[in-house]
Amino acid sequence: KTHGRWRYLILTPGSYLWTSPHGYHYLRDHTGTLDVSHDRHRRRHPRRHPPPAA
Repeated sequence: KTHGRWRYLILTPGSYLWTSPHGYHYLRDHTGTLDVSHDRHRRRHPRRHPPPAA
């Protein structure tokens, strides 16, 4: 991750927020890794067409 365009922010000692080159965010700490970008990307890519009427 450190050789690409990945960035990280130290939140607390041992807790990091990683940002991928595509804008995804991952929280990393002693319990593992959690993708925290899901809701952000859902809002960013809304459905272009409404569903057909029933």
